[in-house]
Amino acid sequence: MITLKHQLTCPHCSHIQTVDCSDFAEAQPPHDRGMGDEIEYSVDCPDYPCSNCHKEFYITGSFWEYPIGILNQCTVKASIHKGFFA
Repeated sequence: MITLKHQLTCPHCSHIQTVDCSDFAEAQPPHDRGMGDEIEYSVDCPDYPCSNCHKEFYITGSFWEYPIGILNQCTVKASIHKGFFA
């Protein structure tokens, strides 16, 4: 399994922090892409607290592992929590 750590910028205070997404990532069933399996790890965390300003933000996106053991693509991003008015 690949590391699911990613640098994100808090949408409230612009603080850059490394977030370990493995606690709230869900592995999707692998599918074959010719050089072996590809695994998508879907990330959905609606209330991640910033380590600087402590306001919550939303983390969403995916990590793709292909071939196994190699990070192929990452679309994980941070945005203001739905329903939160900064």
